[in-house]
Amino acid sequence: MTGRAEGLSCTGRRAGYVVAVFPLGQVARHGERFARPPGCGINQENQSRGFMGNLHVTMTDIDGVKHEFPDVEEGVSLMELGRSRGVAGIMGDCGGGCACATCHVYVAADWWNEVGEPDDVEFAMLDMVADVMKDTSRLGCQIKMNGNLDGLEVTVAPASGY
Repeated sequence: MTGRAEGLSCTGRRAGYVVAVFPLGQVARHGERFARPPGCGINQENQSRGFMGNLHVTMTDIDGVKHEFPDVEEGVSLMELGRSRGVAGIMGDCGGGCACATCHVYVAADWWNEVGEPDDVEFAMLDMVADVMKDTSRLGCQIKMNGNLDGLEVTVAPASGY
């Protein structure tokens, strides 16, 4: 389902492409960059009061571009962060329901123990992209930021050929 929404975005499929439609009518296909409204990925209520997150995340997108985010709030998932900040390769088709693998990331080896292994449901979703899965694969929608993950580094996985 695609369409315009009052919120940040709608996602869906059209003509075999994953698309995201924004209030301004911009469309992005998997891996393309797109503009988002200011403040995306930040709790809007806290932003209006002048508060922003203080957790730091480094995401390397599918083009090898490193994105530094020093203002991430606790509780935000990596999928929400990547999607809202326009990180190439993070689509989040299912909206964070662990029902697709379009937010697949590789966790830096130094962070694996802190992030932890996927549960059985997440592992089943990762199995759908087994051709690009690695030992440190996780779904970004299942990694919620907290103080223990301050400084986390991940790399967006390429799209599966399946």
